[in-house]
Amino acid sequence: NLKIRETAFADLELPFRASGTVGKMELSVNLLRFWWNEPVIIGLQDVEITLEPLEQGDSMCPSQHAAHFERIRVWKEAQVHAIQEKSEGRDRKANGFLGRLGKKIRDNLQVHISNFRIRIVDQREHASGGAA
Repeated sequence: NLKIRETAFADLELPFRASGTVGKMELSVNLLRFWWNEPVIIGLQDVEITLEPLEQGDSMCPSQHAAHFERIRVWKEAQVHAIQEKSEGRDRKANGFLGRLGKKIRDNLQVHISNFRIRIVDQREHASGGAA
């Protein structure tokens, strides 16, 4: 099982804490036909995502709320830094073998997802005996 990170949906900037698993991940590459536009397929099975709303309103804990969005900010900064590093080296690598390989994979990538579930769990209601 692969675990889904809390920052998996950080780009959406939703007030949710995310968790979950991917039951099975499969990569399919036909190396003999790869250069003739054969797709690279990533198969994900039994994907389960749990979203938990951050506490809001009267019961909001400012430190937990701030910590969640601080993790998102740090994750986004890391993504921007990685993109900047890639763009600096892109001119050198664009014509090399790895550059052509990366472009070919990107252009022919397919993602197949089966058994996809999303649960939204509100622990405040659950703790007081309400439905989750």
